[in-house]
Amino acid sequence: MKKQIVALALSLCLCVSSLTISASATAPDWSNAYKDFIQSGRYVNAFDYDTVVMEPWGSGEKRAMLHDLDADGTPELLISNGGNSSLGRACYIFTYFSNQVAYIGNGPQYPLFYPETSISGIAGDYAPDGNAGTHTLGYRWKDGNTIQREAVYSCDMYGNNVEQLTNNDELFRVCRAGGKSLYEKGVNVANLGNAEWDRFVNGLFPGTIPNTPAAKPSFKDIPSNAYYAAPVAWAVEEGITSGTSSTTFSPNDDCTRGQIVTFLWRAAGSPEPADNRNPFVDVTSGSYYYKPVLWAVENNITSGTDATHFSPNSPCTRGQAVTFLWRAAGSHPSSLSYNPFKDVKTGSYYRDAVLWAAENGITSGVSERLFGPGNRCTRGQIVTFLYRHYVEPAHVVLPEPEEDIYKSITSSLYKAETTMYDIDGNGTDELLVYYGESSGRRDIMFSVYTIKNGSAVPVIENESLQMVVSAPSGGVGVVEKAGKRYLYTCGRNSGYTHPYTRHAGTVRLYSFNGTKLTLADEIVYTLRQKDNSVIPTEVEVRRRTGGKNTAISYSEYQSWINSIKWKASLGDVKGKVNAYF
Repeated sequence: MKKQIVALALSLCLCVSSLTISASATAPDWSNAYKDFIQSGRYVNAFDYDTVVMEPWGSGEKRAMLHDLDADGTPELLISNGGNSSLGRACYIFTYFSNQVAYIGNGPQYPLFYPETSISGIAGDYAPDGNAGTHTLGYRWKDGNTIQREAVYSCDMYGNNVEQLTNNDELFRVCRAGGKSLYEKGVNVANLGNAEWDRFVNGLFPGTIPNTPAAKPSFKDIPSNAYYAAPVAWAVEEGITSGTSSTTFSPNDDCTRGQIVTFLWRAAGSPEPADNRNPFVDVTSGSYYYKPVLWAVENNITSGTDATHFSPNSPCTRGQAVTFLWRAAGSHPSSLSYNPFKDVKTGSYYRDAVLWAAENGITSGVSERLFGPGNRCTRGQIVTFLYRHYVEPAHVVLPEPEEDIYKSITSSLYKAETTMYDIDGNGTDELLVYYGESSGRRDIMFSVYTIKNGSAVPVIENESLQMVVSAPSGGVGVVEKAGKRYLYTCGRNSGYTHPYTRHAGTVRLYSFNGTKLTLADEIVYTLRQKDNSVIPTEVEVRRRTGGKNTAISYSEYQSWINSIKWKASLGDVKGKVNAYF
């Protein structure tokens, strides 16, 4: 049954005139952030709703207010949990910094506000032994992005036997009022009107906040069929993360290292770190990722980018994200018998984590055979990793080794050379087959196969390079030219026309998009050289590219050939191409 929140009439007030918000004024950043915080329903995570017992107004109803605890111009958002809760009666305090709403501490359930003192803060008393017992007054004030707390004094319910509990005379002077209970000295939230709250939520809610949390946010940038749609809804509902606004989640934005350890920490239940020693100079107390980072270091989830830096604002890579999750889950080894990802190398720090994640339905990579460990991890990807680990793994079908799939081709070959190479860089090796003159075929030929849906399929099959006449030669391979990869083919013929030796041939570069080859560049040449001269005596070379067919010189042809970087080759190609010309 869904958790219900009854009678959540949050009566929020601005306690100093400098915080008044005009309905026509431009809302400050904190205003929009608090509105999004409330509208998203994330405020419910401040309470333990499994055990809370709702009480009538005046004794336990949920309520809230705004108050600038440290007079820095940004008010804090205080929400009283009311009632009886396993968390205790308390006022949970949120502030706005680093462009987001962050929980920074708690105060008494019924806070009293002291806005015009040298130490602006909130106070409330409690009686450990019941109403007839001793009352202790606790005082809270904001220091940076943390809440400081101190017990100020104690007395009985009649104001007798006053005992100062703090060495801070100023705090004692602020709070003590002639030895009596101090409620009349402070400003009680229940006695304040709703005018400022109404202005604050103008256009957001009609009147008061609804009795139940706002509907789950509908993010306009989360298509219902997106792989991260369900993970985003889960992450927001569980308070692991929220949108970048009330209508956007920004699933393609980079996730920082600070954000990712915070997501993991929240998914683990937001445990308190046992060791508060902070080794990092760039992780400040009060930052939203402060406790998550300490927890992550304590549990060997990360050790930072060096001994003194965590780099919380640096983008987190996919390799780092999966490694953090793997370590948080216990660093279990994978039982995969082979590595399905070409870019996950043996010895890399993330190898075991990636294989574990693939085996357990957490990720299938960025393509069939690439994980993309150096790619920046997006917000959509990280919540998907978390969802698949904590809630529902995906049905991930890992590819077979390519050599096993290509056995359907290679097992039936006769007198053919073969090699595998990833022509287009998508992670899948293509199979190149070369039939030379010794294969007994009429032509020198080549074929290229790729893998689709787990099966070997032809890209081009039994394509002729050269007729087997008059000293034929040729080959096929993969080259790189001007930073791009191409399939290279050549066919040539060394005939004899007295008194010259004649060489003729064709060199082609094909681009490949995973399904078909497209001719990108072609050279057709005829060269004649007298008495086996190294330099041709007669040259005819034409180049066809971009739809143009133009004559080029022998030196231009040589420059074109020399600009090629060889990646793989079959036949009479690599290292010999210039010897025949």
